[in-house]
Amino acid sequence: MTPELLSILLVGLLFLLAGLGFIALTAYQAYRRGYNPIVWGIAGILALNPIFFLVVLAVAPHRSRMRLRDRFTSELDTKLTRRAPPAGAAGVTPVDPGAPTATAGRRPEPPNARPADLSVTRSIENRPSDPAP
Repeated sequence: MTPELLSILLVGLLFLLAGLGFIALTAYQAYRRGYNPIVWGIAGILALNPIFFLVVLAVAPHRSRMRLRDRFTSELDTKLTRRAPPAGAAGVTPVDPGAPTATAGRRPEPPNARPADLSVTRSIENRPSDPAP
């Protein structure tokens, strides 16, 4: 074999190992996030771009954590249903849907609020005086 052929084979082998490494990394990340690593590895082979699948996996939710959250939620619900109401509780109190809340809508602006003029830069010394409230 000639040195040129050996160098071409070596470069090809390096690219093959790098591609297999990315595919294995994609499968491992899928396994860590609760997905099937075989399916994600085959998808990485077929797509010819396993880096794209690493980005997709980074955005996808952790299935194992979602299952854990569901289990904790069901445990909490069972604990809350078993828990007795406090001694002074009178039962369920109706909530007035028209009652004001802190998060409903925007806060009203004061009546004498002036719009911010962003085209003019002023220093503190020559700032117009604020009207008395």
